[in-house]
Amino acid sequence: MNKLKNNAWFRKVGMALLDIVLILLSVYLSMELRFEMYIPTRHAQTMFSAMPLVVAVYMACYVFGGIYQIMWRYAGVRDVARLCLLSAIACGVTLALNGLALTSADTAPILCGKSTEVVIVAADGSTNSLTDAAENNDDSYPDNTEAENAVIKCKDGSTVTLCGDGELAVTANGKNGIKSGATTDEDGEASLTIRDLTLNIDAPVNDAINAEQLLNVESGTLTIDAADDAIHCDLVLNIGADGTDGPTIDITNCCEGLEGAELNVCSGDITINASDDCLNAANSDLTDYDFTMTISGGTIDAYSSGGDGFDSNGELTITGGTVIVWTANTADNEPLDADGTITVSNDTETEPTVQTITVDYQGNIK
Repeated sequence: MNKLKNNAWFRKVGMALLDIVLILLSVYLSMELRFEMYIPTRHAQTMFSAMPLVVAVYMACYVFGGIYQIMWRYAGVRDVARLCLLSAIACGVTLALNGLALTSADTAPILCGKSTEVVIVAADGSTNSLTDAAENNDDSYPDNTEAENAVIKCKDGSTVTLCGDGELAVTANGKNGIKSGATTDEDGEASLTIRDLTLNIDAPVNDAINAEQLLNVESGTLTIDAADDAIHCDLVLNIGADGTDGPTIDITNCCEGLEGAELNVCSGDITINASDDCLNAANSDLTDYDFTMTISGGTIDAYSSGGDGFDSNGELTITGGTVIVWTANTADNEPLDADGTITVSNDTETEPTVQTITVDYQGNIK
């Protein structure tokens, strides 16, 4: 009996040691692939310092998840599913910001890798800041191989959530404030979600927030000053949610305010001061696409000095909320403009209120 117990113990220890070796090897190989078989010294140091924590997280999940209690010779689908679930939990990362002031000279202060699941939390009552430099832009500095073109860079297939009851200030001297990647067959589904957070973004070069796949701004307080788009998503942009107060968004300056191929405003208190379109349902890279702009709730006070108030390359539907649109009396710019049908209807419990105002060059209401 003792011999059997000893054999079982040695077997479990052997499996654990093998897992540790495989975890370390997978981290090392992933970094080699990321940097095309040459890891820069700075990143290598970070990798080696992080390895003990990575191993500790995985092993804690495996041990407390009972992985080493399984007789793998007789394992079934349920056991394999448990291993996959525990590995997924271990892959998820929570980054807590508490009084952080971080500046990067040539790359992104925060980088979320491909296929990762990351939650970035601003601790309750904390004030945090992230800043990059002009060199974090590979258009302007093509020799900078470290450039990520954003202060917070979320690569393809990453699922990232920005949240917390604290405050985060993002200053983008390179290119974008926050950049979220695409969904790919290799890397998986990508998304960026913002909730609860007090988020201030100064983006004097390009976009404040730019996502390629899915961007959800559920709640929180956002103040944005951007040279180009304030909040942009190549595909689906959701603001607020039905039955919620939604976010408070104050866009003090931008070219275009909210832009997405499918733009949905469900709730929130939104103020926009734009030089071009305040809301835009479009994407010049998509052909034969059913662009839609749907407003079902919230309050939008939008002012454009040289573009349309709301511009949809497809359908424009307003079924709820309060909409006030100020536009300049120039060229073809209109308060509401759509290539398809413009529909204002009461499909919700709250009847929509729409007020459009055109202002001439002298500021007189037309």
